[in-house]
Amino acid sequence: MNILFLFHRIGIYVVTFAWIFYPHLIWIQLITIFSWWMNNNCCIIEQLEYKWFGHTFIQNGSPKPVPQTYRYTLYVNIIMALLWNFIF
Repeated sequence: MNILFLFHRIGIYVVTFAWIFYPHLIWIQLITIFSWWMNNNCCIIEQLEYKWFGHTFIQNGSPKPVPQTYRYTLYVNIIMALLWNFIF
């Protein structure tokens, strides 16, 4: 359980910021944004954590939608990544 929570937490940081070193992570960012859009702004991994363990790594209650600030952070990062990798 804790290993999955750790991978989820590390994955959040890697997907959000590691595009600087690994441009191919842009695809994972796009898949993440698309999954939020298809799932009413809820994280699929967080929903699986709740289903399997009864809580998520962020909270003990049921999964909530991804906060707007987190979504906007990823939106800005993907725009910067696309500009950086395709213009420069």
